[in-house]
Amino acid sequence: MTARRTPWTTLLIAFVIGLLAGGLLALTTKNTGVNLLGTTIVVPILLVILALIVLVLAWQVRRYAKGKNKKYDIRHATTTLVMAKALEIVGAILTGWYLGQILVVAVHPASDWAKDVLVQCGVAAGAAALDLVAGIIGEWWCTLPPDEGADNPHRKKTQPVSPVTAGTAGRTQA
Repeated sequence: MTARRTPWTTLLIAFVIGLLAGGLLALTTKNTGVNLLGTTIVVPILLVILALIVLVLAWQVRRYAKGKNKKYDIRHATTTLVMAKALEIVGAILTGWYLGQILVVAVHPASDWAKDVLVQCGVAAGAAALDLVAGIIGEWWCTLPPDEGADNPHRKKTQPVSPVTAGTAGRTQA
């Protein structure tokens, strides 16, 4: 099984979906008494913590891939890769989500409510963009060399077996 890098088109589509959903939410709740816009300070803090966790785990995989760590469980490397991929997609969606809210609310920035939403969404969009970048870096760091084949840089160079001796290699003379 080979893992492929997340295409930039997937990240762009995720961003646009988040942008449309955040803007639509802001448009539908703008004239109602219900305030669903913005966020608390906990969300950006958690987003930054998630980015740091994925980067630390991906750095360990990178050290293993470079040969600096001798033992590392390949399941942890796979899990870290999946977490990095998820982080970059969620980072793209959330960046779009908060920027969509900013675009709609920025039309009326004079009210205190709008200023609060703009600051909250701006900080959260920055943290989500950090998650996007951390996911891309983490995915890049989780690239492992192949285990077998000519592409493996750690593969020992062996002499090719001639077809004549290949047939007698497993037999013993009687």
